[in-house]
Amino acid sequence: MRLIIVRHGETKENVARIVQGQTHGSLTKRGRIQAKKTGERLKDEKISALYSSDLGRAIETLLEIARHHNFRKIRLSDKLRERHLGEFQGRPAHELHSAVEKSGGENKSFRPRGGGETHSDVRRRVISTVRRIAKRHPGEDVVIVTHGGAILNLLKGLFGIEEKVGNASVSVIEFDGKTFKPILINCTRHLGKRRAKDKSAWN
Repeated sequence: MRLIIVRHGETKENVARIVQGQTHGSLTKRGRIQAKKTGERLKDEKISALYSSDLGRAIETLLEIARHHNFRKIRLSDKLRERHLGEFQGRPAHELHSAVEKSGGENKSFRPRGGGETHSDVRRRVISTVRRIAKRHPGEDVVIVTHGGAILNLLKGLFGIEEKVGNASVSVIEFDGKTFKPILINCTRHLGKRRAKDKSAWN
């Protein structure tokens, strides 16, 4: 089976360098265009199921994919959310970066106050969720729309790939029932960009 992993389109908070975490966010005009282009890219794929984070920016992106497919049900999950960033959610990104530096630790182990998660927390949450989805759909193609940090931790945990993914990028992972295999990572060609780590002829 194939997992087609999509990051949501650009948000107003991305542009303003605001830490979104598990707030909903709002797509910019450019972000909505990116979402539409992603939907057009995937319109001819034989997709069996659509999954998404339950945050607004991911749902808005997923709906542009769903409009090309006859689905009565879209499956939303809080387990596919972005990292919870506690007291820094909705705050300028530089405040989070400053707090990490002052803690004397590394970003990967930093836990924001107010219910925040570490990267390890996100990695375990997202990988276990993706594994359950993959096992639920043997031999099928499934779309998952989620967030940059969630995808970063998924790729790091499964393959040791430290790849920050672009807005509305597409990554493809194969699962044979036991093992995950990266096929395409961070592809934005449908947006007019060439950057991608392409492991196959899939485009």
